Amino acid sequence: MKKWLLFVLLLITAGCAVGEAAGPEEIDTSVDSCALCHMGINDEKAASQVIMKDGTPEKFDDIGCMLTFMKGNEVEQAFVRDYHSHQWLKLDDAYIVQENGIETPMSYGFIAFKEKADAATFTQEHNGEIFQGMKVMDVELKRMKMHH
Repeated sequence: MKKWLLFVLLLITAGCAVGEAAGPEEIDTSVDSCALCHMGINDEKAASQVIMKDGTPEKFDDIGCMLTFMKGNEVEQAFVRDYHSHQWLKLDDAYIVQENGIETPMSYGFIAFKEKADAATFTQEHNGEIFQGMKVMDVELKRMKMHH
C-alpha cells in the first residue's frame, strides 16, 4: 500500500511540472558557449537563452543568434536580458530594439527592455526599431547580420 501511495504522489508531482516552462539558467562565462555560433559567452548582459520542449536550456551570446536558432527549432520559452537591469525577461514580455550601430557580440544589434518607455527613449537617442515580444521573429536576420 505504501509503494502504491508513493507512486501516486510521484505521478501527481510530475504532472504538476508538465506545461510549466523552466526559468532561465544562469550564465557561466567560464564554460558556456553559444548554441548557434559556438563562441564563448563573455558578455552576460548580451546573453539570451531558450528552454526546449524537453526542458533543456540552450544559451546564446547574442539575441540574434537565439532568434536564428528559434527559426529552425520549436522552443518552450525564450529569455532575454533587460538592457538596464540585466534581469532575465521572457521574450514575450520584452521590447526588443534593433539598430545596426548597437554593438553586440555577433553584430546583430539587438537589445531588450522590460519597459516600452525605456525602449522608446533609447530609440529617440540612438535610432533603431522597436519590436514587441515575438514580433521580432519577423525580422530578416541575415539582412541585419550582413550590414557588418
